[in-house]
Amino acid sequence: MENSMHNKNMGRWGENLATDFLINEGFQILERNYKRKGGEIDVIAVKDDTIHFIEVKTRSSAKYGHPLEAISRRKLEHMSRAAQLYMLENNIINTKAMCLDAISVLGKEINFVEGIYL
Repeated sequence: MENSMHNKNMGRWGENLATDFLINEGFQILERNYKRKGGEIDVIAVKDDTIHFIEVKTRSSAKYGHPLEAISRRKLEHMSRAAQLYMLENNIINTKAMCLDAISVLGKEINFVEGIYL
């Protein structure tokens, strides 16, 4: 239980850092922790007419691997499904480009990977 709470707090901390990073890079945050049956997206942001659906992975060290290694094909499929639902719910059909992205937070180092694919 204690480790689970630590991981949750670590994840929240990483998402906060990632959100601050995105804002500083000129992104507008549309939503955080978007959850629907079958998928979840940590951060939804827009910049230059492209909606970015972003998975944030945080690790305090590389002891268990780089954070981006934790993003599986299955996770990407769930993100894609949730992104499509978000677009439908918000009537954003054929009006903006969409992109699946990832941000890794390793310690205090932030790495933004734009355009990850299935």
